[in-house]
Amino acid sequence: MKSLFTLLLLFIVTNYSAQIATGQWRLHVNAANALDVCFGNNKVLAAFENGVLEYDNTHHETTEWNKINHLSEVLVTSVVFDSTSNAFWIGYANGNMDKLEGSTIYNFPSLKLASIMGDKKIVKFISKGKYLYAATLFGILKIDPVRMEVLDTYYPPLNGRKLNDFTFHNDSIYVLSDTNLFVIASKHPLIANPLNWKVDPRVKKRNASVFKYITPFLNTLYVASIHPVYGKDSIFSLQKDNLVEMNSSLILNDVEIAAIQSQKSQFTVCIYNNVYFYDTSFHRTEILYNYTFNPTTRPQKIAFGAGSYWIADNENGLVKWQDNYHNSHIAMTGPGKRSFFSADCQNGKMAFSGGILQKAALAFNRTGGYTFENETWTMFNQWNQKRWLNKNIWDISSVAINPINPNQIAFGSFSEVPLSIINTGKEIDTTYTFSNSPLQKYALGDNGWTCVSDVKYDLDENLWVLNAFTNTPLKMLDKSGKWHTFETGGSTKNVFNRKLIIDNQNNKWFTVYGTGLVGFSDGGTLDDASDDLFRVVNDGLTSGALPSKEVTALAMDFNNQLWIGTDNGFCILYNASSILSKEQKSFAAQRIKLRFEGNVEYMLGKTAITDIEVDGGNRKWIATASAGLFLLSPDGSEIIASYSKDNSPLISNAILDIKLNHQTGELYIITEEGLVSFRTDATQGDDTYENTLVFPNPLKPEHTYGVTIQGIAYDSDVRFTDAGGNLVYKTTSNGGTAHWDGKTLSGERVKAGVYFIWTAPNEGEGKKVGEFVVIN
Repeated sequence: MKSLFTLLLLFIVTNYSAQIATGQWRLHVNAANALDVCFGNNKVLAAFENGVLEYDNTHHETTEWNKINHLSEVLVTSVVFDSTSNAFWIGYANGNMDKLEGSTIYNFPSLKLASIMGDKKIVKFISKGKYLYAATLFGILKIDPVRMEVLDTYYPPLNGRKLNDFTFHNDSIYVLSDTNLFVIASKHPLIANPLNWKVDPRVKKRNASVFKYITPFLNTLYVASIHPVYGKDSIFSLQKDNLVEMNSSLILNDVEIAAIQSQKSQFTVCIYNNVYFYDTSFHRTEILYNYTFNPTTRPQKIAFGAGSYWIADNENGLVKWQDNYHNSHIAMTGPGKRSFFSADCQNGKMAFSGGILQKAALAFNRTGGYTFENETWTMFNQWNQKRWLNKNIWDISSVAINPINPNQIAFGSFSEVPLSIINTGKEIDTTYTFSNSPLQKYALGDNGWTCVSDVKYDLDENLWVLNAFTNTPLKMLDKSGKWHTFETGGSTKNVFNRKLIIDNQNNKWFTVYGTGLVGFSDGGTLDDASDDLFRVVNDGLTSGALPSKEVTALAMDFNNQLWIGTDNGFCILYNASSILSKEQKSFAAQRIKLRFEGNVEYMLGKTAITDIEVDGGNRKWIATASAGLFLLSPDGSEIIASYSKDNSPLISNAILDIKLNHQTGELYIITEEGLVSFRTDATQGDDTYENTLVFPNPLKPEHTYGVTIQGIAYDSDVRFTDAGGNLVYKTTSNGGTAHWDGKTLSGERVKAGVYFIWTAPNEGEGKKVGEFVVIN
């Protein structure tokens, strides 16, 4: 049955630098929103939402650190350089801490593991004398940074309020909450006892403002208050008996304060889009108002070192700034934000939505959307898109790429601008609302907003739109620009719809909250409703037998089997298209049953499913709401692999969406804590063998993940031989990919030399594949 194997005579050289190996993971760190920055040993460390960037100012080299490459946690909150330990310290949202000494990271989990009530988030570090002080929302830890020991814990009498900032001044420690300032002598013998702290009477709650920042400058303390009304923030000096407002003397008008800082002879104020610099007499000596690489400035924190200012910027990441004409961006590869919700991929191009959709609840998330192609991220948001500027647009929660023209991308949202389209790959150039399309407003309220909950392009380049909370949720914008509206039954009217898929026979399937799902066929005639058909699939014994009416995931596999995920496990509707016929038939989805210790159980039990993806080998990737990720065999009867926070670099077990890049096999996993991906061992098969790829080539000792071949025919038999034709390994491809770990059949690493890859599909003629070199 299998054909003779043939040999590719040409040596394939691959560019491996932009790829990750099969089985490797990567965390896509937000590269724009820098939160904190510090300087030491002629190096800079910038904290981002889910990683840090280290910049060596001597050698002009960057190093990215995140959870996958040795940081202990995902969510970073604070950084500092400590001269006593000669190391950087990194604080996290859960109280964990890392010490970065040279190129080694040491974890310091004492606070994270401590049975202490209260939020353990590291708010701020201060390195003072021989000690390191770490402030959390409930108190302050005194740490020996060399021995890595907690020496004491201070509990100011916050009484349920949160610690916002703290500082040392004139041999005292000051702790600032929303409404009060607490003080104690730094050498007080019972400093840990909250009864020994005093309230500074000068700091009192003023109107709706909250006190947020404190810093000493020369012999005076300064605090900043944040007002909920834009432009009403203030800075005060603490005089003998009261607070004195400084805004007028500092010439601060209508400002949004991000930080106040001081060092020796300079006082700095970071505001929404500038940094003001003052001397000891509070004369303004400089204003940061411009970056040469980007006119948008969003400074959050500032550090000084090696004759330059280092800016942690909310839009630009890490910036080296000398003045408004001499500055540079210290770039890091990654998306512009940490917020992700859904994804699509066509022809190797990824697109993501950054908003949130939670049934009728609005999150007012303004993140926007992204594309990721050729290792380059592009951000689309209200600040860089003219068609979105000054519009009430938020919660962009769905995205679709035209499979024929990947430069055309559609974004769906729940807002005043529910549908936006990129036609050139560069910018939003078309938008649709209820006023220029059949899209209908949210039927359950009077806010005037429209909910587009999902979008999908078919192979004819028509855009199918799920318009939730309306009488006719299924609509379509054809390639010519004409709209079509379809009837899908009473159970779909004025309810929440979330997910839409299009199968290989051009049928549409979409979820209906509280009912299940609906299958729809237009009969191949878009303008003739007489041959349209729809079927409701629910939990009735003869109309679906779903394990739950809450359907959360849909996927059609290679065998026309509809895989249905719910909040109570998953099931399979075999020969799904057969229910879309004029003849009413009873039907029931099936659940995979397993026998365990004499009992019959369902595969994955009652696990809440959030998404299902079918890879090139027809295997099923199952994303869950709290149990991580599972890989099932093509028929679902076997768990091939499972991934969680405990056994893999997966950053969260709460997964929102997954999407495969079928060209590379990289699986993108959207979690509550950000985006992570890893390269699977499956891609779509390619009968043409036009894009066969062997990597890494040569295979070196550090390539512990082995060698991968992609771009071969589906379900191929693959053999690896040495130059003498001796078989060293054999396998069957997953779709168009085969992987070898570089070991012989007996488990030993192969010797250095030239090796050949031979392959043939299980049906049809054999195809030549490749050769590669092993270096030991």
